[in-house]
Parts: sequence; C-alpha cells; structure tokens
Amino acid sequence: MEGQGGSYLFPSDGQQQQPEWGRDRPISFEDLGIPRSRATRATVFGNIRTCQSLRFLEWVLLIGGLLSTLMTIGLAVYRLLFLPPGASDYVFAMLLIFHSAFCIIYILDGVFREQAFEVLAFVASCVILIVYVVINFVKESTSTSDVFKLVRLVLTSVFGTSMGGVGLVLGCNYWQSENLIFRTVGADSSIQAMCRTLFTAITLILFDTQIVGSVIIMALHHGMKQLDLEELLTLSVGAPMLLAWAVIAYLGLRLESNYFFTVAVMLSPGHVAFILLAITQTALSKEENLIAECRYAASAGSLIVHIVLIYLMVRCYRNFGLGLKEKVYPRQTTTTGVQSSLVQ
Repeated sequence: MEGQGGSYLFPSDGQQQQPEWGRDRPISFEDLGIPRSRATRATVFGNIRTCQSLRFLEWVLLIGGLLSTLMTIGLAVYRLLFLPPGASDYVFAMLLIFHSAFCIIYILDGVFREQAFEVLAFVASCVILIVYVVINFVKESTSTSDVFKLVRLVLTSVFGTSMGGVGLVLGCNYWQSENLIFRTVGADSSIQAMCRTLFTAITLILFDTQIVGSVIIMALHHGMKQLDLEELLTLSVGAPMLLAWAVIAYLGLRLESNYFFTVAVMLSPGHVAFILLAITQTALSKEENLIAECRYAASAGSLIVHIVLIYLMVRCYRNFGLGLKEKVYPRQTTTTGVQSSLVQ
C-alpha cells in the first residue's frame, strides 16, 4: 500500500503522517464516507429501534394506527359531552377512551421494541373495541336511528379491521424473526428463551391492567352517587391495590428483585378476590343488561390472563441472577464510548 509516492489512500506530502484513525483502529464505513444508520439505541427501557430501521408496514401501523386511535378517542370525548353519567352509552364512551389509550402504548412499544405480544395485544384491543361498538349499536333500542353510532360503527370497523390485520402480520413476523432479541442478548438460544418469557410477562401485566380497568369502569355505570358502601369500598381500595400490584410486579421483573416479586405474589390473591367480588356484585344486583354481560366477560378474561401471568412470572423468577437483566436493561452512562458499544 505504501511506496515512494506514499499510500494510495493517503497522499504523501513529505512530513505528513498517517491519520490517527488509520493507526489506532480498523477502518470503518464512516471513515470511507459510507453512512451507516444504527438499527437500535440503548435507553432506560432497554434497546429500542431507531426510526431509520423501520420498514414500510411498520410505518403504516404507526401512522394509521395512531391516527385511527386518536380519532376514536376524539369521537368518544365528543359523545361524552352530550350524555348523562348514568347512561349506558356514557360507559361505552369511557371504555373506548380507556382501551384506545392502551392501543397507543401497544403500537409505540410494539413497533419500536419489536414486541410480538405487544402488537398482538393491540390486535386484541382492536377486536375488543369493535365488539363493544357493534354490541352497543345492535342491542341499544335507539341505535338504528342514531347517526352518530352508525358513523362510529363504520369507522371503527374499517380502521380497526385494517390496522388489526397489519398488526397481525407484523406480530407474526416479530414472533418468527426476533431480530431485536437477537441484537439484545445474542445468539444463545437459552438466553433468547428467557428474554422472550420476560417480554411476554411484562406485556401481560399491561394487558391484565387493561382488562381490570374495564371491570372498574363498568362498575360506575350508575354514577358514583348511586354506589352502595360495598361498591365504594371495592373501588376505593381495590382499584389502587390492583394498580400498585401491576407496578410492583413490573419492578420485580425489571429489577430482578426478590423483594418486589415476593410482594407481588403475596398480593396476587387480592387481585383474584377483587375479580370474584366484581362477579358476585354483578350477580347480586340481578341486572340483565349489556353492561352486566360485558362485565362478566371482562372478569372471566381477567382471571384467565392473571393465572397465565403468574405462571410466566414464576418462570422469570427462576431466571433471576443469570445475567439477563444486564443484557436487556444495560446501565446508562454518560460516556459516549460506552453508549456506542452498547448500541453496536
């Protein structure tokens, strides 16, 4: 490479020395003027993908899913302005807002962290939203003459079906490829399985919170002033306890903390008791309406999800101390060199 005329990469001008990057380290693409975009970057939430690495179908889900979800929230808020708190349509509007907010979380976290179960949870939320809107349109006595409900039904069905289909394709693709898991923990199949279990458990914590929140919202269909003492105690004590349980369970898995995990397991029977109490209260009220049927379905779904979640949490607990936390959630540092090594 070098001769009397100097290097063919670096012209010789007598006293000129070889550049520092040529002496101290291998030549990189950037040194040769070839840009290279980073596929991931390290954050406090673990490795996430950069916008440059997103594919066309992922942009479709991001833009289309977020716009349709925000549209659903806007329609529901508009509906709330013209409904009394005791109306059944008021409850459905609140449910649409609540589930749509979770859809936003699923879309962002699912795409940027290639979480198959997050994207599939978005698909499940789309199905739930469509079912709520269809049932509300068909079973309510004034639905056939309500133009607003018809417009909401058409928009929710079209956007929910299309975005749900895109999410289903991406979710299956993430499940098969597991690209981000490979970039995060490497090629060791055992660590990849541990990482997959951890991500699934965290997603189910969020999904369980979503279903339980639906049960709580449907308990308010008569308004706070008409709730009896037992219902007030259930909502004022049970709802904060369930939210605290979700946070503690997440911290236990995120930090691999034996203390938080133990507390979460000890509070888990209270979670189940709350759902059983909600079913009992609905049965004792002897209400045979749409809200009662939906509350039965949501309560049964929450029990199933919670049982599966506890099983996955125990599996995650058995992986504590095996080095998974350091790979999935690397420590953040202000040193640029360390950050670059984590990304690469």
